[in-house]
Amino acid sequence: MKMTKKDHQVAFRRVMGLLCIYETAEVLGVSRQTLYRWQDAGKMPERITKGSGTRTYYRLADILALAATRNGPLQDAGSE
Repeated sequence: MKMTKKDHQVAFRRVMGLLCIYETAEVLGVSRQTLYRWQDAGKMPERITKGSGTRTYYRLADILALAATRNGPLQDAGSE
């Protein structure tokens, strides 16, 4: 079976330990919109952007550490 360009990109991210915004939301059990609010509120770890900043990635280790330290969902930025 031949790998597509997208397959190669996903495999590279896995080897590098990076999660895209969709995967990050899934790991944390929240929506992408919530992640964007948390980013704006400074509640997310450092992100890695690619290209002109349109693609956002997080280190898997940082997201797992965040998930392990929180008691339930992080509060929405708008609910404080």
